[in-house]
Amino acid sequence: MLSPGATAYRGVTLRYGMDPERLGPALASRAQWLDADPATRAWIDHALEHPHGGWAMAARGALSKLMSDYDANGLLGTHDMRVLGSAQWRTLLGDRLHGRLLDVGAGDGHVTAELTGAMVDMSSVVTTELLAQDGARACASGATAATSWTWPRRRSPSRGRSTSSPC
Repeated sequence: MLSPGATAYRGVTLRYGMDPERLGPALASRAQWLDADPATRAWIDHALEHPHGGWAMAARGALSKLMSDYDANGLLGTHDMRVLGSAQWRTLLGDRLHGRLLDVGAGDGHVTAELTGAMVDMSSVVTTELLAQDGARACASGATAATSWTWPRRRSPSRGRSTSSPC
């Protein structure tokens, strides 16, 4: 297990850190150090073992000039969003993770999947996502319902319809 002083896993710099003094005494006393949990290490392993090809990265670069990085990544399935692994969520929130989960702007569903993996008791998961391709990926990663709200936008050709569908 990595310690608070660790800075890398497989050569990837990890940016877990904080300045407790800036939090103030009440929060500083409750601050938790997080290490790279097994899900985070697996995510890094997968990224290193399955890099995106040159064509995908060139397409992402071109699309990023026409739309947001998030939309370009969603269209191509590159650079999934990563916040915390399931064990890290449990470290921070303990057994308070139960009930229903609403993930607004769920992207490709990776964050949702880690949250649901940490939940003690889960009755339902609902995700919303503007980009239809990301909404479909969120369904594939465990959401029980997905809603995708889209509307015409000058810089995003994937937008322009409204859908609501169970996964």
